[in-house]
Amino acid sequence: MITQKYSKINVRNIIPFAYNVVRANKTEEFLSFIIWEFSWRFFKKNIKLLQFNNAFPDLMIESGLDSLKKISHVKLHESSVDLSLVFAKGNIGIFGSGIEEPSKLFFQDHHGITTECFDFGTKIEGIFIDKRENTFICSGGMVYKSNDLGLTFKKVLDFSSDESRFLFETITETDNHILIGEYGNVEKKGKWTFVGYVYVSNDEGETWEKNDFLERHINKHIHILQWVNQLKCLILTEGDDKKGIWTNKSDNYSLQSRDEKSGWFKRNRFHIQKGGYTSIAETKENIVLGTDYYHGTNFMVSTTDLKTFDYVMIPDPYRRSVIFRMLYLENGIIWASLYNHLSPNRSLLMYSEDCGRSWYKFLEYDGSLIKISIISNAIGNHFYILAEDLIYNEQKTYIISH
Repeated sequence: MITQKYSKINVRNIIPFAYNVVRANKTEEFLSFIIWEFSWRFFKKNIKLLQFNNAFPDLMIESGLDSLKKISHVKLHESSVDLSLVFAKGNIGIFGSGIEEPSKLFFQDHHGITTECFDFGTKIEGIFIDKRENTFICSGGMVYKSNDLGLTFKKVLDFSSDESRFLFETITETDNHILIGEYGNVEKKGKWTFVGYVYVSNDEGETWEKNDFLERHINKHIHILQWVNQLKCLILTEGDDKKGIWTNKSDNYSLQSRDEKSGWFKRNRFHIQKGGYTSIAETKENIVLGTDYYHGTNFMVSTTDLKTFDYVMIPDPYRRSVIFRMLYLENGIIWASLYNHLSPNRSLLMYSEDCGRSWYKFLEYDGSLIKISIISNAIGNHFYILAEDLIYNEQKTYIISH
């Protein structure tokens, strides 16, 4: 990642930095970064900033995992089982992969009893349960399906690389189809390999059709592929350098179109118009999106129609932190995670009680020492987070309830 390698630009590395920007086809992205940085430094009064309701976070961590373990807060408590990935279905229970045994799928029932279901041999990278209670697991670049609540699995899909997977945000259902957007960071000879395929199933995940319409438009992968209930359409965002946003109100998943009613319609033309979002929350009033401008300037975005967008800039010291994930809880509260691993940037867990118009700082920390990730879907009014100590390589799972 160029922004990570050249996080501190100086006279000695400016030429190799510029060379790598051009070689990686990131010139347009870099120009956007410069414009936003210039605006922040010299025209801050004209910028609409994200509004915080509290000046100081409820919790602040200045060191590693030990300091988090000492914290006591009504919204935060330790999980009885340390899991690295969780997916819950209210009437079924919880499926998850273990921290110590990441290739094994575990099931926890409503009484808190945990049992081992299946060992996939390689790390579990994705879990999803559809509305028909079929369970889908991604491991080793493959997707497996179970129709008996995890007792048995069969392989139903091979991704284009064994490093690819689906994310929480890249698997979704329409009335008649299941769709997966492929995500992966595959590099060959210093350049990214395209893995941004859209897979569609019309038989409950038994067979899949592979669509490559993005290959001529982007160089990397898919960030979001989700069905938006209130608009009855699909939203797709992609990266790494184009940062596009697409919508589709048709059953044509294979072609770009000039109209979203007949295929994939691209909503933004230029990088500076923003796109490529990594996080999404569909609320009762709007759709909230978060940007992926790592070590650049990040934005929280709101829309009601996916045609017009209201942007607010994330203020310092969180401005350079990517908005990795958002969850919309049953009680109407949005939670968001912002992360940057480079000091002195700060990382943050925050929440909104008014559909993203204003936010409360909950947990602020130094991302160079610890990383906190949202690792589950919304489970009523709570969800799981994973805290990783980057110095001592320790991990601990917590539950946030609101």
